[in-house]
This record gives sequence, structure tokens and C-alpha cells, in this order.
Amino acid sequence: DQPDWGSGLLADQLPPTISGVTPTSGQAGVARNTSPTIAFSEEMNPDTLSASTAKLYKWNSKRKKWQRVTDVAVGCDNPCQAATLNPYPSDPARLLAANNKYKAVVTTGAKDKAGNALTKDYSWTFRTGSS
Repeated sequence: DQPDWGSGLLADQLPPTISGVTPTSGQAGVARNTSPTIAFSEEMNPDTLSASTAKLYKWNSKRKKWQRVTDVAVGCDNPCQAATLNPYPSDPARLLAANNKYKAVVTTGAKDKAGNALTKDYSWTFRTGSS
């Protein structure tokens, strides 16, 4: 008798990771028309990348806290290995605030094609320039 090896394919059980971000973490002088981008280690399920799993915050210096940018649209390339956060999709001429700190976050709700989630939320900050 021969052992049954099945299809020979192994199920993807590895969680995705963040392979890069634009702008880079801590970057200053970022152009105000920037749309932050998150690159993943593998193809993601585009249905799990949305405004609830990829968020953008602006530092409110008067209140000393992060304030969510609510009009963000999240898009994915094809195949979905990078997601872009478009801060102002309803008004493309609108820019990020000048000389301001921003934080982008992707949560564990983001999953790869096999359903594996990020193991923890990932965030990074950047600062816009004057133009």
C-alpha cells in the first residue's frame, strides 16, 4: 500500500507581514499630496482592507491627541500586495495639512488570501512639509 500524500500542497498558515511603507516611518518634509501606502509580504484579501482596517490620523496639537481623518478611501493593487490610503477621495485637490504629524495604522483585521491575519496592529508616523 502507498501512503496518501494528498495533493502535495501545504495550506498557507503563515500570517502576512508588513514589507514596507511609504512615506517611511519618521520621514519629515513629506509632500502634502501624499497617499500613504502599505506593502505586504504576500497577497492580501482586498475585502479585508478598508477604512476600518487601514486608518489615518492627524495630530491635533491643541487637544494633544490623534484625530482620525474620516474621509479615507483604501485601495489595493492587483494582485493585492499593497494598499493605498487616499486621504481625500471626494476632493482630489485637497491636501494634507502643512507641517503636521500623521499616523497611519493597519489592524489585525487585514488578512491574506488564506485568511491569516496580521499578528498585531502596525502603525507608523510621518510629518508633512510646507508644500
